[in-house]
Amino acid sequence: MDWSCPTAIVVGNEGRGISEEALKLSDMHCSIPMKGMVDSFNVSVASGILMHHAVCDRTTRLGRHGDLTAEEKQILLAEFSLRHSRSSISIAHEYAKRKIAALSNFDKRMH
Repeated sequence: MDWSCPTAIVVGNEGRGISEEALKLSDMHCSIPMKGMVDSFNVSVASGILMHHAVCDRTTRLGRHGDLTAEEKQILLAEFSLRHSRSSISIAHEYAKRKIAALSNFDKRMH
């Protein structure tokens, strides 16, 4: 599989798998080969195996595992932090403190 393009992965559970609708809408189907006396991996193991292969393939093809620019990564991290914090004000305040400290350190090095 070529994991270097944007990809959505749908992983089904052991009992029901993936819905017929999701299967019909999919561009590609894959399975993970297994050896020994095993019928299936649980969903977390299967997801981990897929993610490992995706990262390895993307790194080989693209030289990195992500396709976001530095600015997009920063925006995504800021959005995540805002959604998962008790106080977005405290995040903004902490960011401002770090930015001021970094500028102050830069000024000291320049003089």
